[in-house]
Amino acid sequence: MTEDEARRRTYRIRIDRIAAALAAGGGACGIIATILAACGGTHGIGALALAFVLGTVFSILALVAIGGPAWLVLHALGWRGPAHAALAGALIGFLLFLFGQADLLPAADDAPLYGWLRAVGSSLVLAAIAASVALTMWRIAYRRSE
Repeated sequence: MTEDEARRRTYRIRIDRIAAALAAGGGACGIIATILAACGGTHGIGALALAFVLGTVFSILALVAIGGPAWLVLHALGWRGPAHAALAGALIGFLLFLFGQADLLPAADDAPLYGWLRAVGSSLVLAAIAASVALTMWRIAYRRSE
């Protein structure tokens, strides 16, 4: 067995663990959405429950639509370790959040550079959250081969 084959066989995955990982990732994002709603002034139990459900559902959709293709590429390349998962999650989260607020950047009246620095800083925070969600999903989905 070559080194490349050994690296590709390091971690194995099953479809039931993929589903559990998606549920855990969506649930983690739903909890984050609930915390953000509570910090934003929403205190009713119904509104917080709705924030959790919507955050979970839309996060699972985003994980499948955006994270799924990235995961397939990484899995096919044999990059199945926790560092690859965390890095992919961080990169995807950073880029999505940075360019998601790109329309606000020219509107920064104080200074364009300050607007970009603020956008990069907030994107780094989201990248750390996305990396932790990706790492949680990786831990649930993958197991070492015997």
